[in-house]
Amino acid sequence: MGEQIDVSFDFRTDTPPKKDPDVYSKTLRDYHKLLWSKRLPCGEVLDLDDGARGHYLLHRSDERGDFSLSSDAVVASFRYVPMVQKEAEELREFLYLGYTMGGMMLWPGNKIDGKMTINGARGFNRKIRDRFDLTLECIRRYYLSESSPLSDDFARYAGFFELFVDFRGFVEFFLLQDAVTVDFEAVIFSAPFDDFATSPVPRDMDEYREYRQRAITFIEARNRRILRYCSDDRSKMKPAGTRLTPEAVLELADKHGTRGELESAIAVATSKGLRVRAFKTCLMFTPPTNATRCLFTIWARPERGGLKAWVGTQPFAEFFALEQAEVHQRLGPEGWRTLDQAEFDKLFHNIGELDLGS
Repeated sequence: MGEQIDVSFDFRTDTPPKKDPDVYSKTLRDYHKLLWSKRLPCGEVLDLDDGARGHYLLHRSDERGDFSLSSDAVVASFRYVPMVQKEAEELREFLYLGYTMGGMMLWPGNKIDGKMTINGARGFNRKIRDRFDLTLECIRRYYLSESSPLSDDFARYAGFFELFVDFRGFVEFFLLQDAVTVDFEAVIFSAPFDDFATSPVPRDMDEYREYRQRAITFIEARNRRILRYCSDDRSKMKPAGTRLTPEAVLELADKHGTRGELESAIAVATSKGLRVRAFKTCLMFTPPTNATRCLFTIWARPERGGLKAWVGTQPFAEFFALEQAEVHQRLGPEGWRTLDQAEFDKLFHNIGELDLGS
C-alpha cells in the first residue's frame, strides 16, 4: 500500500504539526521516488535513493556525478496576502489541491557557491514569487539560451537540466503537458503575462480568483495525467476508495440550504451530457471530452446571500459548436458571480437552451 499513488492524498495529513510536508511527509517522498525513478531523456535511469543520509532523494551517476533532489509544492496560493484570507473556504480547498501530487515537483536541493537553490530563488525573486507558470517560462527560455529572471540560478544547475535534454524532455518527464501548449512552444499562464514586467502577485480579488481557477485546473489536469501514467503499472495506483463524490458535496449543501440548487444544476448538466466533478466544497461541470476544463462551478456554501458561481464562456465555445458571442449573450460575461434565486434559475434555463449536441 505504501507504494501506491493516490492523487487525492493530502501530504499534510502524514506530516507532524507545524512541519513542512516537503520534508516530513513520508508518503510524498515515497510517491516522488515511485513516479520519477524512470528513464531520463538523456538515456540514463533516474535511480532515486531515499536512504542516503543528508539527502531527501539522491541520484548517483557515474558519468554525471551526484544529484541531490528535494521536494517543493510548486503552485503559489498567496495565502499570506490579506485579501486572499477573506475567502477562507476557497483558500482551504486551494491549499488542499496544492498538497496533492499534481502540485509537487523535485528540484536540486544542494546549494552551490553558497547561493540559493532553485526552490529558494523562485520564491524570493520578485518577478516570480513562487509562481510555477512563470518558473516554467524561465525553464523554457533556459533551454533556448534566452534570458529570464532565473537565468543565473538555472546556470548553476546546468547538469540537472542536461538530464532532460530540452524543454519538451523536461515537461514530458515530469508530466507537465497541461501547463504548456500542445507543440511545447509556449507556457499556459495562470494570469496575463507581460514578459515579467509587473508583479506576479494578483492585484485584486478578481485577478486572484482567475489565477486560482487556472491554477486549480492545472493541478487537477496533472493529477489525472499522473493517474493515466500509473495505469501502465497498476501497482502504482491506489483504489479510489475515499475520493470525493457529488453526494458528499450535496450533503454539505444540505447544511447550508443549497442542496436544491446544486441538484438542479446536476440535473441540467446531466441532460446536456456534461460531466460533474466533486471538490471539497463545490461541483465543477466540464465538457464530456475533457474533465479538466471548467464550464461552470457552483459552491455549496452561500456567499453574500446568494449562490457563489464561476462561469466560463470560452470553454463553451471551444468544446461545442457555439460562437463565444452567443454564449456571452445567454450566460453573461465570463467570471465570478453571486446568484440570487432568480439569477440562478435564469442561468440554468439558458444553459439548458444552449445547443451542446446532447
